[in-house]
Amino acid sequence: MGLRRTREVNTLRRRGIVLSGASALLLVLLGVVVTAVSVPGDAALVNYLHHHATAAADHIALALSASGRSKVLIPAVCITASLLLMRQAWRAAVFAVVCASIMPLASLQLKVIFARQRPPIASIAPESTFAYPSGHAAASAVFAIIVGVIVWRSPWRRRIVPVVTVWALGVAWSRIYLGVHYPTDVVGGWLLACSIAALMFVLLQPTPLQSSEPDESSSPGGRGSAP
Repeated sequence: MGLRRTREVNTLRRRGIVLSGASALLLVLLGVVVTAVSVPGDAALVNYLHHHATAAADHIALALSASGRSKVLIPAVCITASLLLMRQAWRAAVFAVVCASIMPLASLQLKVIFARQRPPIASIAPESTFAYPSGHAAASAVFAIIVGVIVWRSPWRRRIVPVVTVWALGVAWSRIYLGVHYPTDVVGGWLLACSIAALMFVLLQPTPLQSSEPDESSSPGGRGSAP
């Protein structure tokens, strides 16, 4: 079992390194492209959503966008880390804090490097910084990844992971709907989140919370046991 566990860990490390490197490379390449040329469909989707905006959608977009801000996610990560420490899951707690701390700094630095202007639309939620990559998309995606890693071996995984995934997608949609980001800005934010989360996963090796329920396939009398 020890050898098998070691092989599994090494496989996860290799996959994490590849995912982090590939995401970082695509992030840079996409940034170079969007600052040099106009991507087909990029502005069209922003304009379409802007021209078909409704009061109800405005309220939903503003709420989702606000939920992806640092002043909301940082306290959420701190609470999550505190609960993990109470469960003595210190690696997962450190993973959550480090990812959430690095993300906004990396996003702001990349915005300055690529210096992409935001869509020329009169938004109801204007922003003053550059566009690429989307900090909201990156922050919400990395929070969803953090939660997914934590509950991956929990019986709550099938309920929690879809919820945080839909929420992260909603935050991304809200930034395009509000006219403060192009779709490629959002994709850049997702790539940034994947790159940082995968790298931190390799370095910190967070352990998901173990299920408190027995595994039917391995428990006595379970489907995987001998009759």
